[in-house]
Amino acid sequence: DLTSNVALNTARTIAANADRSLGGLIVIQIGLGVAGLTVSLLLALALVAATRRRTAHFRSIVSASTDLVFVFGDGRCRYVSDSVTTTAGARPADMLDDSYARFVHPDDLDAVRMAATRARPAQLVFRMSNQFDEWRHLEAHVSDLRGDRHVRGVVMNARDVSDRLMNDWRSRP
Repeated sequence: DLTSNVALNTARTIAANADRSLGGLIVIQIGLGVAGLTVSLLLALALVAATRRRTAHFRSIVSASTDLVFVFGDGRCRYVSDSVTTTAGARPADMLDDSYARFVHPDDLDAVRMAATRARPAQLVFRMSNQFDEWRHLEAHVSDLRGDRHVRGVVMNARDVSDRLMNDWRSRP
C-alpha cells in the first residue's frame, strides 16, 4: 500500500507540474501570437501610410503640370490628370477603363491602344476631342513603367501641339 500511495502521489505531483508547465506554455503562445498580430498590424498601417504619401506626391506633381497625363494598366486607363479632364470637358470617371476611347479620334485609336498596352511607340501624335468638340493634336511621350512597383503601368505624357502643327501647315509654300 505504501509503495502504491507514494507512486500515486508522485504521479499526481508530476501531472500537476506538467499541467502548470503546459498552462505556462499556452500563456506564452497566446502572448507571442498577440505580439505578432500587433506587429503585423502596425507594419500594415505603416505600409498603407507610405503608399498614400507616395500616391499623394505623384498626384500633386501631376496635378501641378499642364501636361496631359494618362496611366494605363492592362490597356485600360487607370488614371487621368486634371488637365486631361479639363481639356476633354469630362469627369475623371468618364475617362477611365475603356471610356477614354470615345475622346480619341477613331483613326488614331489603334495606335493609342497599342501604346497603352505595349508602351510602343515611344512617341506618337494622336487627336483627342476637347470640350468644344474640336480635334486637338496631342504629342505624347510613352513610358513603360510596368516594372515599377509604384506605378505598374504605361504612362502617356502628352502636350497639345495643335497650334504648332497649324502654324507649320500654314507656313508651307
